[in-house]
Amino acid sequence: MEDQTSFKNICRMSAGEFEMILSLIGPTIAKRDTNYRSTISVHERLAISLRFLATGDSFTSQSTFLKYESKVSRIVLNTWLALNKEVQKYIQVERLLFIELYSLIYFHF
Repeated sequence: MEDQTSFKNICRMSAGEFEMILSLIGPTIAKRDTNYRSTISVHERLAISLRFLATGDSFTSQSTFLKYESKVSRIVLNTWLALNKEVQKYIQVERLLFIELYSLIYFHF
C-alpha cells in the first residue's frame, strides 16, 4: 500500500494509468544500450517527465531527485513530444498550448 501511495505521489497517477501511457509511448521513447553506457529505462524516462510536468520543478531539482542531471531536459522534451503525438490521435490539442508547453520544457533550466 505504501509503495502505491509513494508511486502516485511521484507520478501523480496510478500504476495502471502509468502502464497504459507507457504502452502507448514506450517504443517511441526507448533507447538502446551502447558499449559505453547503459540507457535510462522507459519507466524512468516517463516517471521523470511526469514528475516534471506535474510539479513544474526545475530540471536541477528533478536531476538531484533522479540522478540524471545532464539528461533531464532532453528526456522530458522527447517524452512530452511522444506523448503529445499519441494524445493527438484521441483529442485535439490547441497549437498555442503545444507551443507554450514546448517552450516551457525546452527553455526551463
